[in-house]
Formats: sequence, C-alpha cells, structure tokens
Amino acid sequence: MTKIRTRPLILNTACTLFIALAGSSGPALAGVYDDTAAWWHLDYDPNYSPAATNVALLDEIRDQRDWGTTSTKGVTGKHATAIRGPLGGPLWTNAPVVCPAGGQAYGALSLHFQQETNALGQVFPDAIKIENFKLNDSCAIVTRFLWNGITYNTSFPGWIYNNSLDWNGKKGWMFGVRHDGGNRLGMYVGQTALYMDSTSVITGKWYDAAAVLTDSGTNGPDTVEFYLWPEGGTLVYQKVTTTAVTNEVSGSGGVIGSESFQDGYSSPTNSNSGKSFKGLINHLALWDRALSYEEVLEAFCQPQ
Repeated sequence: MTKIRTRPLILNTACTLFIALAGSSGPALAGVYDDTAAWWHLDYDPNYSPAATNVALLDEIRDQRDWGTTSTKGVTGKHATAIRGPLGGPLWTNAPVVCPAGGQAYGALSLHFQQETNALGQVFPDAIKIENFKLNDSCAIVTRFLWNGITYNTSFPGWIYNNSLDWNGKKGWMFGVRHDGGNRLGMYVGQTALYMDSTSVITGKWYDAAAVLTDSGTNGPDTVEFYLWPEGGTLVYQKVTTTAVTNEVSGSGGVIGSESFQDGYSSPTNSNSGKSFKGLINHLALWDRALSYEEVLEAFCQPQ
C-alpha cells in the first residue's frame, strides 16, 4: 500500500476556495447534494425539549432527498428502518455546532450516540439501521461529527458508518475513528485497514470529514482520499492507493453509529458492539460516485 500526500491548501477556509472556484472562468459548480444516494440531516425532532429525554424516533430519521410530508415519509428515500440503544436510540441534542471548514451550521440539533456497559462487561450501542441500502464501486461519504472518546478499549475503532461490510467476503467498508495508532480518521475496506498517517482526532472538537473511494477497475490501483478539517484548524488531505475497493457488496444494508446493529447487550469482542461511535453527528451524506476535491469542499460549505 502506497500513501501519498498531495494538494496543500493555503486558504483559511474551504468556503473561501469554494467561492473562488464558483466565480472563476471555469464551469460553475452545480449543487453537489443534488445527486446524493442518501442524505440524513439528523436534526429533526418536532417535539424537542431541553428538559425531556429526547430519544430519536424512527420516523424522525429520514432521507432529505425524499422527505415526504409531516405524517408520511417519501417512498423513494433511504429512511431509517430501525433504531436501537439502551434508551431506545441516540438522543437529540442542541449542543452548539461548529463549522470547521467555514461553512454553514446545519440545523439546530444533532444526534448524540452513546453506549452502555453492564456488570458483565457487555456493551449496548446506539445505532440506526438503513435496510437494503449499500454502495459499491466508486462512492463517497461526507459528515460533520464530534468525537467523545473510546468506547471499549484502545484497539477498537469507533465506526460512524458501516456500508454493509462483509469481512469474510472482503466486501463493503466502514468509516470512522480508528483508535489504534493514535485516534485517526480511517476505514476498513473489506479486510484492508486504511487511515490517515499522523493527524489525530481530538475529543470534544467538531470535524468536517470525508472519504472518497475510487474503483479504477483494470486501469490501475484504486484510491481512497481522506479529508479532515478540525475545528480551529485547516484541511488535512491524504490519498491512499489500494486494491481493496470492489464492485461487490453484500450484507443487509447500512448502519449509522456502530459496526453491529443489535437489540440488547452483547460481548464487545464477539459481536463488535464495542466498535461503536461515541459522540455527536450533525449530518451525513453518501454518493454512489467519487467526488472531486472541489466537490468535497463544496459539500463541507453547503450542507443545507
């Protein structure tokens, strides 16, 4: 595996670059969110109250591409099909959201993903299931998150999104914070571990983050591009070459917030329940194509 650092960024914000590109002599940027495969704003609770428990309800996790009406979900959207967690699911929170890349703060709420460990050491994570939704070939993920630390132990990652990973079949992928090696943004693509070399994710800070997977087929090595923009910092970009990206994906669908989707406590080593995300997710979008560098920066700037 070869790792390459390219494309240094010297402007203060991604949005500065986005505006410059949009106003240049080149082609105008279309709305990058126009062709998302799924887009979860994770900010909708019509009954939110700071004094209430505010567990997320199934009907509140909808795909923005086809939201539907207040009473009825749109029929073509990739809406949540199940929610699990020790309280019934993740909690809505109005904790202030920072836009690290200088973009917009999307919505007034975020979802707070937590876990509970019982006296037997078993873990019950918060997780959202999107049944029968999976991406293959070239694709991309963009999200804004705040990480609250390790779930189970320092060798376990905290997965933000599981795209139907099939470990034995070397298919699918997962994206999140890999604790081993220094809390770095990373992935498993099949059985291949990929991660940013030296940039650590710090607890209590907001990040704009993305990964772009490119399946080159027989034309050359595949690539995975990582983008991480920390609160109070500047963009870190890294391109990784690999042979792991595949056009075959199996499994039952996507999971937000955990590697495992379960209803109850289980051993974190046997069920992977300890490989779950602990923190806040403000929004998350997926594309069934590779985004360009400029499109990722646009996605950071224009989450609305």
